[in-house]
Order: sequence, then structure tokens, then C-alpha cells
Amino acid sequence: MYSIPEYDGLRAAVFYDYISKEDGRFYYEKWYYDHGWEQTPDGEGWRRARYEYERPIRGTMYIHPRRRVAIYFFPGGTYDVFSVRFEKDEE
Repeated sequence: MYSIPEYDGLRAAVFYDYISKEDGRFYYEKWYYDHGWEQTPDGEGWRRARYEYERPIRGTMYIHPRRRVAIYFFPGGTYDVFSVRFEKDEE
């Protein structure tokens, strides 16, 4: 488990739970679509779909709170998808 700073009063915990390759690919593609990219006609790469876009920063984990997943973009260009749970801090 990897804890990150609070999100809307909750603490996010990232787990290395099993997420199928197909589901992981879905969230990976969704990240690109959500950030202004589209797949190339051959389906092998990505290109900008609109003026405003965000490149993934390699070595960074992106968390999608609503979908409860995190995507880590490895420096070598691969990725992995993790499940995320939100918990209240116990004081």
C-alpha cells in the first residue's frame, strides 16, 4: 500500500491489487483521451487531438479518484495500473 496526501478530506491508498491486462489497457487509453490525445490510425501510438493536451510525465503516478485507479508511467515507457481506496484518517 502506498499512501498519498489527502484528497477532499480522505486519504488515498494505492494497492497492488490484480487488475487484468484488458482493464489496465482501458484505463491507460482513457487517461490519454481525457488529456487531449487520440490514437493514430494504425492504433500503435498517440497524437494530439486538440490544442490543449498534457503529456504523461514518466516516473509519475496519476490517480483518478472517481474511477478509483492509479496509473504509473514507468521511465522506460511502460505503465501499470493499480486500485485505489479512499479512507478517513483515524485520529
